[in-house]
Amino acid sequence: MEKGKRAPREQQPFKVIVVGGGLVAVTAAHILSKANIDFVILEQHDNLTPWIGSLLVMWPATYRIFNSWVSEDAILPILNDLDDYETINANDGSFLHLMKGAGNMWARNHGYGIGVTARPQFLNTLHACLPESAKARIRVKKRVTDIEVLSDGVRVHCKDGTTEEGTIVIGADGVHSRTRQCMEMLATGTPEAKAGEDVESPYLTTYRALVGNLPELPGLKPRYNYQSVGYGVSSQLVTGEGRAWWYVYEALEKPTRQRRRYTEQDKQDMMNKYADLHVAPGYQLRDLYALNVGDIGLINVEEGRVDRWSWGGRIALVGDAVRKLDPHAGLGYNSGVVDVVELINRLRRLLQSTKGSKQGQNLTAVPSADMLQTVFDEYEETRKKSERNVHIVSRLSARSSAWLNWSHRLISVWVMRFLPAGRWMLDYLVAPVVARAPVIEWLEETNLPQGASPWVHHPLPKEVEI
Repeated sequence: MEKGKRAPREQQPFKVIVVGGGLVAVTAAHILSKANIDFVILEQHDNLTPWIGSLLVMWPATYRIFNSWVSEDAILPILNDLDDYETINANDGSFLHLMKGAGNMWARNHGYGIGVTARPQFLNTLHACLPESAKARIRVKKRVTDIEVLSDGVRVHCKDGTTEEGTIVIGADGVHSRTRQCMEMLATGTPEAKAGEDVESPYLTTYRALVGNLPELPGLKPRYNYQSVGYGVSSQLVTGEGRAWWYVYEALEKPTRQRRRYTEQDKQDMMNKYADLHVAPGYQLRDLYALNVGDIGLINVEEGRVDRWSWGGRIALVGDAVRKLDPHAGLGYNSGVVDVVELINRLRRLLQSTKGSKQGQNLTAVPSADMLQTVFDEYEETRKKSERNVHIVSRLSARSSAWLNWSHRLISVWVMRFLPAGRWMLDYLVAPVVARAPVIEWLEETNLPQGASPWVHHPLPKEVEI
């Protein structure tokens, strides 16, 4: 992990090594390509687009970012706008409350609503929309084992014995980020942990979730978010056009930071335990099990944020590598997109400023590690400040569903039922976060919809670009 020595050579062009090949990493590939910044993606699996999960939620700020570089014809057909949110009692199925027109509330605030789709389908679409030159920069079956800091960059070592050299590493490799582990070893001088070795997570797991996919269910409305609530357990069933996605959340007996790999028997045991759980009007969990399409997953639901987001002007983290949020509100991917936009905006500005000339568009200047670390620090400070409400919404969403104490039940059953708490949360907690989200500052926007919460950031005029 120490700095490597090598023979002097000509300065190499600026190059980003993105570790991870999931949604955030492929989004980064699009934006780096648009910025004309050289990059490579290292994905540990043999397929960039495997079955990777269930539901993906798209917030208005992400709609806006995508509309500046992805054709609506590619994205809109696979998205389903959400309309209403209905909550029932998990024990007896009795109706508790309805948040009618929730999708319209989002659109009223921001001009865009909120959409849902299948994560694998969305990732496939993102990959298909990449330029061929960007697809050629994706390397699969590249499990990162080590990051070596060089005098003018980094060398990333992979399990297959290959290496990749570049200027910086962006760790977009998720909750169990190997990039984060390597960075912490460099920053603290702690003994090296082997790749794949279980280490204590920086995140705390209070819940676990059973996850599955469904066809269209008779009797249920499309574009609906059905939620059942109770002590220590809750469910979420989201319906799109012709398909649906379901989750069952269970509070652990004791929160843990240890990673857990669940077996098929674990999944079956949890299904049996909650077979009578009401998940939507007319449906219990046993019904979903019989109708489920594809694999059923059982995962820990980690929560929290790491203290260190970067190190040495050579490594920066994004997405689930820096924070993990509860899945109820679909915060995870959307926060990762904002990370990538904020970081690449700042990198591009720095590269433009160090070129010494505005002629040409090939951004190959190589800033010093100190200059890069300043950019990383600014990125971290900006994101931490802007996402405070995101963590509040994440914790509230989890605990007002699967209650841990009487106060959570009070919020879920009485406050949400008799006060416009959902609208307050959207207007005063969520709307300011969405309105302040960054935009890709060098790409032109056309036909930007407006809402009651005006967008704060806009692309830079061409004449003021650095």
